[in-house]
Amino acid sequence: MLLFLGFALLAGAAFFVAEYATFSARQRSDSLQRAATYGRFRRVAVAQRPQFKDRVLNPAADSLAGFVLKLNPKTTVESVRVKLLAAGMSDRVSVTPGIPPTGNSAAPSVARAYRGTARATTS
Repeated sequence: MLLFLGFALLAGAAFFVAEYATFSARQRSDSLQRAATYGRFRRVAVAQRPQFKDRVLNPAADSLAGFVLKLNPKTTVESVRVKLLAAGMSDRVSVTPGIPPTGNSAAPSVARAYRGTARATTS
C-alpha cells in the first residue's frame, strides 16, 4: 500500500514539475493565439448537440418506468401522480421518473426471493 502511495506521489510531483516547466511556453502560445484571432467574427453554432440528460438519462428513466409498470400491474401512472400530488411534490417531480425508484428497490427483493426459492428446491 505504501509503495503504491509512493508511486502516486512521485507521479503527481512529476506532473507538477512538467506543468511548471511548460507554463511560460503555454502562456506565450495562448497570448499569440489571442493576438492572431483578435477582432475575428466567430460564427455561432446553429444546431447544438442535445444534453446528456436528454440523450441518455430521460430515455433510461422512461424505459425503467415502463419496465416497472409491466412488472407491477397495480402501479399505474395515475396512481403515482395521485401519490405525488398528495405528498405535495407534483410541481418538482414528474410522474415517469418518479416510478423507477420503485423498480430499483424491487429488484434486490426479487433477486433474494429467487435465490430463496432456488435454495428451497435444491435442499
